[in-house]
Amino acid sequence: MKKILVIGCSHSQGAYDKNDNVVNNESWCYHLSKIRNKKEKYFVISCPGLGILHYGAILYYLQQENLLKNFDTCIIQLTHELRLMIYNEKIDEYYEFVTKWIKNILKSKSKFNILPFNDIILGQNRVISYISGETYKLHEKNFKNTESKNQWLSVVERIHTGTNTKLVNTIYPIYYSYIKNIAQKNNLELIVFDWWGKKINNLLDNIKGTEWILDSLMEEAKEKNQWDLRSISKVGQHHNSKSSHKMAVIINEKINEYKKLQ
Repeated sequence: MKKILVIGCSHSQGAYDKNDNVVNNESWCYHLSKIRNKKEKYFVISCPGLGILHYGAILYYLQQENLLKNFDTCIIQLTHELRLMIYNEKIDEYYEFVTKWIKNILKSKSKFNILPFNDIILGQNRVISYISGETYKLHEKNFKNTESKNQWLSVVERIHTGTNTKLVNTIYPIYYSYIKNIAQKNNLELIVFDWWGKKINNLLDNIKGTEWILDSLMEEAKEKNQWDLRSISKVGQHHNSKSSHKMAVIINEKINEYKKLQ
């Protein structure tokens, strides 16, 4: 049975209601496993609010634990970038949680396995977030005066809007290249698609390879008249189960077109 590791953001976590609450695990990857209905076993690590830096770190720690050898394929669902996150030392517990889950779930007979939500990556342990307002509220007590507050917000603002700077422009392709290299070293078939297709993905044009199957799921779905705003929460723009199924159909079409998961 082919073992498939899926890493994505909140869109890989499940289906959402109109109030942006996760109501079940029926995300696009759940429906993909049902549509394909083949000898495939899915292991989904969803990372709400996170992106390519976190994805690369997960692959790094799984390699350190010698766990990547258990998988045949890795699907990466790209998202709004750049999502720069810095945490305190509590983040180490998250990676230990991930590796322990993988070790245990490898023994499971279930064809679809999704990592339980872990609040370490969204809780009080964030030191810097790309969401400047959220970061400030979490750490407001540390700002003793107007000068320190302005300095902090200036740093966060530069991170949040800095996709035109040479420094930030460098980070994205570096991590993307790392993910490609770690997949190659571990004989992992790599499949990559972008959920949104923001302009920052132009930074990858020179290093995209056969792993890249879809520039923008959103634009593809709109062209096919499958992007139904009534099925998407207004706050987080997350899909319900019916809409997630439509996204999975499109993704599977691209997987077949590019002769992946053969």
